[in-house]
Amino acid sequence: MKLHQVVSALLLSLALHCLAATASAALTNEQANKQIDDAINTHYASADINLAETKLLEVVKACASTCSRSVVARAWMYVGIVRGSGRDDTAGAQEAFRAAKAADPAVKLDDLFATDLVKRLFAQTPAGGEMPLMGDIRDRAAQPVEVTAIRCSLEATEVETQRPIPISCQTAPGASKVVLSYRHESSTRWRDVPLTKQGQAWIGEIPCAETKQIGVLSYRVQALDTEGKAVDQLGNEEEPLELSLVQSTDTAPPSLPNQPPPATCRPKKVAEPAGPKLGSYGDACSDGAQCQGGLTCTEGKCAADVSCDSDAECFSGTCVDNVCVIPSDECQGEDCENQRQSRIPKNWFGLQGGMDFAMMGGDQVCGDDADLAFSCFENGDPYRGLPNQNFAGNIDGGFRTATARVMLSYERVLSSLFSIEGRVGFAFNGGPESPRANGGNGSTFLPIHAEARLKGYFTKVYRDDGSGLSGPSGFAMLGGGLAQVDPHVSVPIAECRGDSDPNTGIITEGENNCIESENRALEVKNVDVYQRLGQAFVTTGVGFRYGFGKRVAAVASLNAQLLLPSVGFALSPSLGVSAGF
Repeated sequence: MKLHQVVSALLLSLALHCLAATASAALTNEQANKQIDDAINTHYASADINLAETKLLEVVKACASTCSRSVVARAWMYVGIVRGSGRDDTAGAQEAFRAAKAADPAVKLDDLFATDLVKRLFAQTPAGGEMPLMGDIRDRAAQPVEVTAIRCSLEATEVETQRPIPISCQTAPGASKVVLSYRHESSTRWRDVPLTKQGQAWIGEIPCAETKQIGVLSYRVQALDTEGKAVDQLGNEEEPLELSLVQSTDTAPPSLPNQPPPATCRPKKVAEPAGPKLGSYGDACSDGAQCQGGLTCTEGKCAADVSCDSDAECFSGTCVDNVCVIPSDECQGEDCENQRQSRIPKNWFGLQGGMDFAMMGGDQVCGDDADLAFSCFENGDPYRGLPNQNFAGNIDGGFRTATARVMLSYERVLSSLFSIEGRVGFAFNGGPESPRANGGNGSTFLPIHAEARLKGYFTKVYRDDGSGLSGPSGFAMLGGGLAQVDPHVSVPIAECRGDSDPNTGIITEGENNCIESENRALEVKNVDVYQRLGQAFVTTGVGFRYGFGKRVAAVASLNAQLLLPSVGFALSPSLGVSAGF
């Protein structure tokens, strides 16, 4: 053995001995492997990088003097994977791989959890390294990884209007997404800007379009894990960080580290003679030149071109054509409320189409003792054969395709969460008429659909300002009405009728022997069977609504129907579009 290998082995033994002395309890090989598997399969698999590394290092400390060298090497190998694959810490990963190969040169890398870069690092790490458990590796084994708070480059307290605001943030390891949220004091709505990772930093910018107006701009930063849960934050919605948007300031404009500040978005202005003080937000004006930078003169008052989707997002309480405006003096109290109410569609008309899938099953459905809900047909006419008593049409229970329907709908808004809806239309693909004169059971199909249902939304869709009409929302419903559902299936029949005339009702001795036999048949034929379900029903279900703006929406729903008095159960999905007036 070479001298450096002897020294490496001695150093490894000494380091492992020191780690074991600080551990609260020694581990066996079985216990150590179980804790290693738990750290990787539970903590690392759920993206809890820091806890996974801490657990693995605890195994190294507790296991050093009692476990085999292969188990210690396995723990260090996974430390390298956590650092390299989970945190992009190549230096730390290579240190861990040196320790692993010093403990056991034959240690194998777990390719399932290793990235291509980590695989290359492991392959490039020589066996019998000279630095096991030295320096930073020993320091990391002695104490848990420290989780630091978010640090961002935006430290300015004043920024002039119409200037982009760049920001660079660093977070503790484990963040898979960082989001910057901000709002102007004239609005109640927070707007989100996902930051982009560049190296070890997360980079983003608040655009010029959001810094037009003088006032206080509040902001906060959140670091999220792979499941969207916050792992760190800088400021919050109740106590955010703040900066002032001002007409001018001596403070240097914000910039990214080691980069010049981005250019202002203000147009270049020619020198203007001194004049009266420019108006601020809400001051009277006759044209835009009398208002401060970033403000326009709207309806005789200095106002901001602030985008909005609803009145609730505006400090002034009025959103017109997606811009916050100051209401005119003529509109006050009830008049303003009536104007807002007039913009809310209360009546929604729609067109919907649906399919029915009904539960169907039975034995000897075309025999003499069959349930009257079943109608059997041969070549479109009522079946008038003589089936074998044991093979008169058996249907395995299950859902079968049934009727289809087209419906016109009318929905009346009752409140922000509730509405009542009626649907009328026609159904198709029901069973054919079975007249008694042709040997049938006299059943017919009811093609009319009439339904009323109460709908309750999961979010406030029909708010007074219409802000909930756009985008997705879900609802539940309860109702009832008139409809018939006819599931259909084709079944084989063991036919016993020979030359006898079905009109006479006379059955020959040979035919009777065939009917009463165990399995005799003159022929086997396929017969169409319809089950008549309904013609009334009660229903409950759920649905999804997506608004395209404030007056058009797509609607999908799934009804579960209990049909009466001919009892049955059906599922009826439908899809349509509605328009509000």
